[in-house]
Amino acid sequence: IVITRHGRRSRLDKNPHHLRESSDPPLSAQALPEIAALAEALRSRYLEPSCAANGACLDTGSRGVRAESSGLARTLGTAEALLGRLFPNRSLPTPVYSRAEHDDTLLRAYNKCPAHAARLTEWYGSGEFLRQETVSLAVRGRV
Repeated sequence: IVITRHGRRSRLDKNPHHLRESSDPPLSAQALPEIAALAEALRSRYLEPSCAANGACLDTGSRGVRAESSGLARTLGTAEALLGRLFPNRSLPTPVYSRAEHDDTLLRAYNKCPAHAARLTEWYGSGEFLRQETVSLAVRGRV
């Protein structure tokens, strides 16, 4: 199972030119119930006994679960909450592996690539982007 999103968080300030965040906002109060619901859905689909019906049972033995997260507080918190609900009967918590931001070329590589940064700068200045920015203003104001 690969989950590529953290739980709901408070407002994030990000520099649009290099995608670096100026803060690491915590998970919001709404995040934990949503993460718990996701864990319940994953457990019912991939863990015994209900997974036998769809043939998608995961190996959850000592080497069958590996969790990896970026080193941000919100993603580590999401991983911890999800794994605790997904495997509630484990005697020890499932370890969550992460790495320092400057070494993270797996999960957060997008903000370390000069070619990607140049393409973003070009895109942000394009007519299409500026039109979409105007069209989506009302929606973005609500999130």
